[in-house]
Amino acid sequence: MKRIQIFNIVGLLGILLLFNACFFKDPGTEIKFTDILIEIEQATRQGDANTKDTRQYERVSDGRFTLDSLKINLVAAPQKEDITVTYELAPAGETSGTTAVQGVHFRLLGNTVTIPAGSNFGYIKFEVNDDILPLVPAQFVAIRINLTSTSKGRLSENYKSHRIVLGGKCTFTLSKFIGNYSVNEPSYGDYPATLTAGTAPNTVVTDNFWDIGVAVTYALNPTNNQVTLTPRVFTYGSGTYNVTGAPSPGTLDPCTGNFTIPYVVRVGGTIGSGAVVDNNTHTYTKQ
Repeated sequence: MKRIQIFNIVGLLGILLLFNACFFKDPGTEIKFTDILIEIEQATRQGDANTKDTRQYERVSDGRFTLDSLKINLVAAPQKEDITVTYELAPAGETSGTTAVQGVHFRLLGNTVTIPAGSNFGYIKFEVNDDILPLVPAQFVAIRINLTSTSKGRLSENYKSHRIVLGGKCTFTLSKFIGNYSVNEPSYGDYPATLTAGTAPNTVVTDNFWDIGVAVTYALNPTNNQVTLTPRVFTYGSGTYNVTGAPSPGTLDPCTGNFTIPYVVRVGGTIGSGAVVDNNTHTYTKQ
């Protein structure tokens, strides 16, 4: 009889354990994130590296600033009320801090950013002066933005500061080299010329080479920003001349459409032969 009772007790305990497994959860297996963190999204992607967030803006000489932004994240469920985050510009003397000049290279549009109720992000707005940003990477300037406080939650210690490097760039387009120009010819002076698109890709044609109404073609190389002159024979008065480029090519500015081109004019109808009458350089300035 005792053996039967022992088996009954063991069976009952087994059933109780089975029910406990089905209807009761282990409180240690469910972990909930209840913290509210504010962070700079770009900092989470790139860390605090000094040059990883390098932004190059197309140079447009229009006297206007270009709007840009930095995204701020709420790492939590969307809240029922707005969250206000304050920020500041790191001082120029701070290590890897701000080297750009406020009001010259950029403008910060305030010192607070709002993460609206029901949202998980907001944007710090700033403007950059693309007219003057340097084109050479070694001369690029930077701004560092530090989050300083939040109306709810706390700032992420690892992602509350971020540095943005600002630089300029110019994309070559043939249209920048078409139009009216002033041509400077040393020892002669300045005179007007109009450039039009040539028949070959990336070529332009001047209508007033040497200020005598002769058409000459220039080939523009956007890869190395160089200009070469297409040789030709022309007549002036009662003489025949030929013009070639100098041994060194000219240079172009993809931002402004200006360029310089050395040339050699010789007497005679054979390209590259004859007495040299003019070994000079033309500087074309867009009007």
